[in-house]
Amino acid sequence: MPTYSLVAFKGEDSLKGSIEYSHGEVHLIYDWQDHPLSKEETPALGESIRKVGLWEDTCFEAFFLQENGEYQEWNFSLTGAWNAFQFLSYRKARDPWEIPSLNPPQILREREKERLVITFESLPFKAFQLSAVIANKELEYYAISHPQSKADFHSLDHFTPWSPQ
Repeated sequence: MPTYSLVAFKGEDSLKGSIEYSHGEVHLIYDWQDHPLSKEETPALGESIRKVGLWEDTCFEAFFLQENGEYQEWNFSLTGAWNAFQFLSYRKARDPWEIPSLNPPQILREREKERLVITFESLPFKAFQLSAVIANKELEYYAISHPQSKADFHSLDHFTPWSPQ
């Protein structure tokens, strides 16, 4: 499973993200063992519920660009809450914007390793972006790659091409 450094838009901290796609399922691992988040008291993993606004607090995100130019955004919180959205093009959401009729992702929290392990169904994709929002004194933004001017996880130019292993 390929592993990527998620670098801070401002600052020098980083997280790790791993991704694998097989038989219609995405497998993600977000690891913050070497990040200051590992020293903080974090909420316990709870029920896997769908919730809007996860990016307003600590959450982990994954974006998947499809062959037709549309893309999906998935959000996962430390509590097990999640959501998924479909976009027709850059920040132009489909109506309804939440992807309907999804099976909830499987979210495991490995406290001893300070990581989330996530599995969910997904369409094939040609590029992706792994990212995170960490709520510290202010929100900190992490991604594999950032545009120069501002943190913008939706910037399709900064998605990583997907090549199955």
